[in-house]
Amino acid sequence: MDISGYWPLLLAGLVGSFAHEGMRALSAFVDGVRPGATELAWSVLLIVLGAAAPLLYGTGTRSFFEAVQLGVSIPAIVSLGFRAATPQSVRAEPRGAGYPRWANYLSWRF
Repeated sequence: MDISGYWPLLLAGLVGSFAHEGMRALSAFVDGVRPGATELAWSVLLIVLGAAAPLLYGTGTRSFFEAVQLGVSIPAIVSLGFRAATPQSVRAEPRGAGYPRWANYLSWRF
């Protein structure tokens, strides 16, 4: 299915970024960690940035799944960046002891 235009691409990006952040929040709840206000604010910011990602490539015709994948990419890249920037010694400790809770949340350490 092909889509084009500002709003359809924005909504497709929103679907992708919301799916990624929804999985992160669900994983935190499953692990018994309730995300706080700071963590949820970061999630909302990443959802908004992910929703806008397909628009960076213009509003021309593209596949719906391509736009969704572009929406997922921003939260995924940020998570990977936080995880990669964490020293190996901190990764070995449970829940990234010594790092702020929001940084652990963004790198999927609950």
